[in-house]
Amino acid sequence: MARRPIVAVFGGGGPKAPTEAAHRLGRALAQMGVFVLTGGRGGVMKNVSKGVLEAGGHTIGILPWASPEAEEKANKYVEYAVYTGLGEGRNYLNALLCDAAVAMNGGAGTLSEIGLAMKLDRPLVYLGAWRFLNHKGNGFAARPWVEDDIAATAAVKDLVQVDPAQTWAERFAEFAVPGQEENLRLLREQLEAWDGEALQPNAGVRSET
Repeated sequence: MARRPIVAVFGGGGPKAPTEAAHRLGRALAQMGVFVLTGGRGGVMKNVSKGVLEAGGHTIGILPWASPEAEEKANKYVEYAVYTGLGEGRNYLNALLCDAAVAMNGGAGTLSEIGLAMKLDRPLVYLGAWRFLNHKGNGFAARPWVEDDIAATAAVKDLVQVDPAQTWAERFAEFAVPGQEENLRLLREQLEAWDGEALQPNAGVRSET
């Protein structure tokens, strides 16, 4: 049985973030059967993760701080948090770890994740934003641009490819991030555990702690 893909969602954490669309996207991705990775903070990240958990999926948050006490904890809908201590460099991990990504509205941080995903040749879908990156003359290969969560998940499903014979150990052997070896080992073990479970629709969400 093939391992399940990881799909990252890139998007802003500010007050103008498209939170309702992010919530719908999270639910749709969970129903698709993928693991969902975000930056673990507010806005798009929080609402995507909420939707995922409501639909019985699993969420990963990649945080810039070294520990929950360093600045703030991951949002309450992050099921498994990785505290990197990398600051904005954690955006590299967001792009590296995913098998595909959906980019929603955001700022410079989101744009950096898009650029890193391009650099790493990760399949990428733009949802309701970033269409200008497809304009001729930008020097970037055009990526699918869609307007709603259903189209986004359909595009991801068409683009994402996972070797059916690849194990999580083999996948993680491709990742070399100095200082993150223990974080990556523990994340791999969590993914292996999740991959042995059946999805549980309507599992609900975690309560505030």
